[in-house]
Amino acid sequence: MATIYVNPTASGTGSGAIGDPYSSWTSVTWVAGNTYLQASGTTYSGVILVNVTGTQSAPIIVGSYDASTGLRTTGGSGRARINGDNTRLTVRSGGAVHWVTFDNLEIFGTTGTSGQSGIAIFLGSSDLSVSNDCTVSNCWIHDVTGLLSPGTDSNGIMAFGSRNKIVNNLIEDISCDGIWGQGNNFYIVGNTIRRVSVENTRGDCVQLYGTTTLRNDGVYVAFNDLDHNNKESKQCIISGDATYSSNALIEYNVCRMATYVGTIATTCIMAEGPNSIVRGNVCKGGYMGVYLTSSNSVACGNVVTGAVLGIQQGPSATGGKIYNNVVSECSGSGIYAETDTTVAVKNNIVTRCGRGVSLAGGAAEDYNCFDGNSSDRWLLSGVASWGANDLFINPLNYMGDDFRLRYDVTSPLMNSGTYSQGIQLRNGRMRPNVVPIGAYTALLPRTART
Repeated sequence: MATIYVNPTASGTGSGAIGDPYSSWTSVTWVAGNTYLQASGTTYSGVILVNVTGTQSAPIIVGSYDASTGLRTTGGSGRARINGDNTRLTVRSGGAVHWVTFDNLEIFGTTGTSGQSGIAIFLGSSDLSVSNDCTVSNCWIHDVTGLLSPGTDSNGIMAFGSRNKIVNNLIEDISCDGIWGQGNNFYIVGNTIRRVSVENTRGDCVQLYGTTTLRNDGVYVAFNDLDHNNKESKQCIISGDATYSSNALIEYNVCRMATYVGTIATTCIMAEGPNSIVRGNVCKGGYMGVYLTSSNSVACGNVVTGAVLGIQQGPSATGGKIYNNVVSECSGSGIYAETDTTVAVKNNIVTRCGRGVSLAGGAAEDYNCFDGNSSDRWLLSGVASWGANDLFINPLNYMGDDFRLRYDVTSPLMNSGTYSQGIQLRNGRMRPNVVPIGAYTALLPRTART
């Protein structure tokens, strides 16, 4: 296993040694287990195509190095720069090429052509030719352009394959999607994505998808900062497909959508596929804050504000659980489930909305707190069956957008909720039988106010 060095400013062709680096990536021979590094701060104009597969014991790593020390740089400092120079696919692993890591690179200048997408980092080539177990980390990906014809999406990262990790990247100024992926067990954590859908109205911050050929099960999307406030279009997160996806876990993301102005039904988080869990997220703006499209899905511990519909269960879904959320300042309904009589809506704070909860008769609604809504409970169909333990009182838990329960006053929500089987704290411990009402993230102690 060797380390190969590239420095575009070097004179001559070079041999790849630290004292005699290659001057171009076209001189590189790919070997499983090798590490390939470009000098930090230098700019290479062209493409990088890894066409040899790595293995679990001998992965291929592409990254940056400090020219003065020869040491690999990481963590977002000392990046080498890759200028696609208006090429369509800038950095990629070919189909059936696995265990490749792209780390600590700045990638820009990708441009699609008429009928063909531009993609800054491309893993695999289709759902029939995939790259598994690859990683994109600590990269800055920006200025992807070229949506020049219908049906063509120019994206920051596009990936076909399973168990791929996309971690701690900054992705911005993207024609369409920040991250687009198809495959099982994606791990998308700690990324900052902003200014997507720049050239069209079809771009998401994160879009995951499945088909019968390559499903999209068991994805994990967490701790990302997703800002789609630049344009009213699509979603911050859309996870999966209602038919070919399941068991997504989407937690502790911050999602910001443009304010709905009556044009596009945008969503902060759309969880498609049964058994999805959406918990601990902060969602602001859009038409819907959280949208559960499939059966047996859970929304718990989220803070949702400034949407039209705060948390919605789709009309064909059944068996959903909407627990321990805070929903505020939604012009329509804070919580909305149009037809399902099996949905359970408990332990939520719904405040300053047009309607608090809008449900079909027979839904399990109880132990919720309502304050300042135009109307608190709205029957959409059937016979009303409202909870006997609802509270209609100021929860004394928020000041502005701070929704944590206050410990310096006696909140009527302390120990007023009901035990919800299967709902856990962030550290994995089960909740006690007597719980406060409101989002789990709201239960952290705060400094006493004066």
